[in-house]
Amino acid sequence: MKKDTPEDLRWYIIAKICIDGNNRCLRDPVIYRCNPSPYHRTGDAWAIYPTYDFVCPIVDSMMLDALNLRTVQDWEFSRTNFIRTLVSKGNLTTLVKGGVVWGWDDPHFPAIRGLHRRGMTIPALRGFILKQDPSKNVILFDWGLIWATNKKYIDPVALRYTAIGTEDIVKATVTGGPASPYTETRQKYVENTGDKDEEITLMNWGNAIVRKISTDGSTDKLSTEGQNPVPAELVDFDYQITKDSLVYDVLEDFLNFDTEFRFYRKGFHRVDCAPAPGVPGVFFNISTGKQK
Repeated sequence: MKKDTPEDLRWYIIAKICIDGNNRCLRDPVIYRCNPSPYHRTGDAWAIYPTYDFVCPIVDSMMLDALNLRTVQDWEFSRTNFIRTLVSKGNLTTLVKGGVVWGWDDPHFPAIRGLHRRGMTIPALRGFILKQDPSKNVILFDWGLIWATNKKYIDPVALRYTAIGTEDIVKATVTGGPASPYTETRQKYVENTGDKDEEITLMNWGNAIVRKISTDGSTDKLSTEGQNPVPAELVDFDYQITKDSLVYDVLEDFLNFDTEFRFYRKGFHRVDCAPAPGVPGVFFNISTGKQK
């Protein structure tokens, strides 16, 4: 097999484990085979390589950050897949090296770093995995299930802000205000305070807090003095592939290159990049599992 001849391709290495075991996958599994194709790291130095089933449990135990939602034993239980999501390390590596994504922490990726950057909480992730029973059948989940679980954790603690588009801003004038300006400090999430004295609510816009009132003798005007708006970019993401599941398909034929959207909308967002002087902050939208 080391010589990499046509004859070597007929041979392989098996592991003598448990010929009488109930799990047939553990009965003399193939663990090494000959491959004449050059490897992307070692070139032609080797002609013998471990099989996928042999190497993945070892790699997964070493790369605890990689999240395939795969059980510990690939040989005993099937891998859990998500619709329109790449979970193969080979495909993910192709996207990273090809510059299609930002890196291994890309918010599109089904890895812990990517999901956490997108806004997934560790308790929600752990809770979702524990709810799934081991199965030998291939399972294809919808992402809405895991994001709905995540919402239960972030909804009670997420702070509420109002985002206003930079174009077509409407200034409001309020009459009949108090005789003199005053300020108050309120919680950012009023549903958790139990306070009955709420501020004004602008329908389809959100809660508004009066920061300062100035008067010209005839009307009282709302202003934002003392609370300057912070420039921000709100980012949402779409699926990486256009087909629910890739089996014998060519990856490049179903790649979705238009997966990033920047806009202003209601929803939960995670601060990915804090605002700085002259640079807007970047906020990633956290899905709640609802269909768009």
